[in-house]
Amino acid sequence: MAETNKDKKIAVVAVTLIILLSVITAYTLVYEEERYSSVQQDYEQLTNTYTSLLIEYNSLIDDYNNLVNQYNELNEEYTEFSETTEQYRQLAIDHLMELTYSKIREECQPNYNPWWGSYYYDILSVEYAASVCAHDLGRRYWPTIEDVYYEKKGTHLSHDAHDKIINLTGIIGISNYDNNVKKIEKILDFTSTYISYQYDLNEEFLFPVETLTFRSGDCDDFSILAATLLEEVGIESAIGFFTNQSEDNDHCMVLIRLSDLGNYGYYYYDNLTSYGLSDGKWIVLEPQETLGNQYNEDLIGKWEIIAVAEIPNE
Repeated sequence: MAETNKDKKIAVVAVTLIILLSVITAYTLVYEEERYSSVQQDYEQLTNTYTSLLIEYNSLIDDYNNLVNQYNELNEEYTEFSETTEQYRQLAIDHLMELTYSKIREECQPNYNPWWGSYYYDILSVEYAASVCAHDLGRRYWPTIEDVYYEKKGTHLSHDAHDKIINLTGIIGISNYDNNVKKIEKILDFTSTYISYQYDLNEEFLFPVETLTFRSGDCDDFSILAATLLEEVGIESAIGFFTNQSEDNDHCMVLIRLSDLGNYGYYYYDNLTSYGLSDGKWIVLEPQETLGNQYNEDLIGKWEIIAVAEIPNE
């Protein structure tokens, strides 16, 4: 009987322990499930946060890369601008040069005289324009005026101007290995791109280095600059005055003594000896346009020559 009671007690204790363990286990499972669920939620939130931060990070990287590219572009532009600014600073004339050029124009540029008529005026003017080209190629034409410049500066105006013309051919990138067509192409690219058209109030002919300083001029200023550069690189050039009767308008362009322009189209005169030019074919160039646009009826073909003067060699 005593053994039976003892066994019952043991059974009760065992059942109680089992129930207790079951309750504890059940509670633990519930707790761990809740904890797991909470951790899972935290994990999902962290994953979402990470994803958002990753997106923001990639966006910032893109912004950074864009800023780096912009910086590099600006740095290149600044470097190019600085180099270009320094180049043009070297090309620009000073106040004394400008005053001397103004004095030459005042005393030497032909003025229209009704007694002569337009024919002689055009001839005198185009010859003066050719002399303006030759002057900035280092040839002295007005010593009385230029001697005053020499007394004040110790250098000749024509030589100072020629140094700038030589410098410009280097800036343009003309090489001794370039053929004539390539030289012409580079010069026209420069004049048509870096010189802007500006109306002239008094029909004054700017000297080439003046046009470089102002970076603007009208048709005669374009032509004087281009003809000077062409002569500098060994291409015989002339200044031509043209008219268009239907439009009652006049124009100035360049002519070059050359057999052809390679694959480029052009307008030309077979012979202009009756106008005082050297024998041979003379091609018309519009210095406000690139070489590829020289065979254009509206720009060049519509003009008829009035007067022309070859750039003097001495």
